[in-house]
Amino acid sequence: MENLSSFNFPPDMQKAFIAMMQAQAHTSAALDQLGERVDKLTKQVDRTTTTVDRTSATVDRVTKDIEKLYQLYGSSANNRGAEVEEFFYNSLAHEPMIGDMRFNKVLSNHMIGSKGKETELDLVLVNGNSIAVVEVKSRCHLKDLGQLRKHIDFLRDHSPEFNGYQFYGGIAGFSIPSDVVEAAHEQGYFVLKRRGKVVCSDTEGIRAQ
Repeated sequence: MENLSSFNFPPDMQKAFIAMMQAQAHTSAALDQLGERVDKLTKQVDRTTTTVDRTSATVDRVTKDIEKLYQLYGSSANNRGAEVEEFFYNSLAHEPMIGDMRFNKVLSNHMIGSKGKETELDLVLVNGNSIAVVEVKSRCHLKDLGQLRKHIDFLRDHSPEFNGYQFYGGIAGFSIPSDVVEAAHEQGYFVLKRRGKVVCSDTEGIRAQ
């Protein structure tokens, strides 16, 4: 820097000018440092974006794999459910007996209710004075007893042609845990199990609903 004293500036002005130049130098250095930090942050953002893109691609692949598994499982579950319903329908159609009660009609996937408010019943057995509703599952759970109760009530409320009939309810399945069997007995339901190629009727505690 050229000596300011050669310009005959007053000392105060020389000091102020020097201070201004020093401040400008400091500002330039700070801006350079800031620029370097911005460059580093930009590179970090780019790397993070690349990682996110890779992660998103991985998530998309995993999601598609999960969807395929759901489709496969859902298809298998539906096929299994259809197999169970077909077994009990064919068995009861061949020998329409629940305990000592004989029925003369067996309905599968019976729809009741008005359009838009329909309910499907897995199996319905009818004779001249009694009607039995059967909830069919591959593996029965306690919650299925509640569903059975709703179906019996819905059938009774939407089928005036069955006024005066005795209503019975039961569950049928390839696998029925003992606690479900016990709860069904307590609620007056019968239980249909598979025994080899035939149906075993458990009517302990059965009573009209």
